[in-house]
Amino acid sequence: MNRGYILPAKEKESNTGMFDAFLILSGFSNLAALQGDNFDKQKNQIIMDKVKFPQGYQQVMPYLILKDAGTFLTFMQKTFGATEKMKHLREDGTIMHGEIFVGDSVFMFSQATPQYGETPGSFFIYVHDADKSFADAIANGATKVMDVGDQDYGRSGGVMDTNGNTWWVTSVKA
Repeated sequence: MNRGYILPAKEKESNTGMFDAFLILSGFSNLAALQGDNFDKQKNQIIMDKVKFPQGYQQVMPYLILKDAGTFLTFMQKTFGATEKMKHLREDGTIMHGEIFVGDSVFMFSQATPQYGETPGSFFIYVHDADKSFADAIANGATKVMDVGDQDYGRSGGVMDTNGNTWWVTSVKA
């Protein structure tokens, strides 16, 4: 959940998340020296709820690199009602960077290149009607992974879109 923080334009960009995990897994115990305000010295842990990020985004977002980013955008719009937030194209017309909203969640994506290969994902998504969303996904080129059926947590089924992303569509029991 965005806590209303706006990243100042001149604030130092940080990509320390993977480095932090490496240090922790490596047994490095003095993370406080590296973390500044985002570190609880008493608990010896990183405080993630104080991380700053721009309004209109969530703290963790998927970033998919896809074999056909254009078909992904169309699939998401027709299947899940996604709305386009932004799209930047390369000279060849492929999507260099795209962002969509599905509800209040942001997905980032781009077209795969020789330098950046495909990285599809697997997603669990709550929808109003799992049966309808499943049928819409199939109508928009997805293939069945698992038929929709009643589960303890709701009505759910799985599909794989044409970019190799798996979608577990689920509606909550009434």
